[in-house]
Amino acid sequence: MNKKLNRLFKANIDIIRLPEYTSYYSQEYKFPLLVIENLKGALKKPKVQFVRSEINDPFRKYSTSKFEPAQYSVEDYQLMKKYGLSPGHNAPAGHHKSSMKEWATTFYHINMTPQDIVLN
Repeated sequence: MNKKLNRLFKANIDIIRLPEYTSYYSQEYKFPLLVIENLKGALKKPKVQFVRSEINDPFRKYSTSKFEPAQYSVEDYQLMKKYGLSPGHNAPAGHHKSSMKEWATTFYHINMTPQDIVLN
């Protein structure tokens, strides 16, 4: 399936499966072309209460070194801001409060797409 996607989008696409969502991440474009949430699984789990002000900034790269070279850089982020964009969640953090770990995975760059800052 990966080869079909790569031909269709004319880009290298990595399928990254996490417990509560799957990201079809483009190394060339440095953002996911598609994110599919597993809300059925997420909604069945008990919700954990978080106090956002007590949590360190969770934005970070996906932890597998394979994806790091293609991830956002500080320069990419600054360029995005210059054009009035911000990194928006595809799988919203609010949908994934079954654990702190699952919530934090929504802040990986494999789940972020540049969006107009007004919409985000």
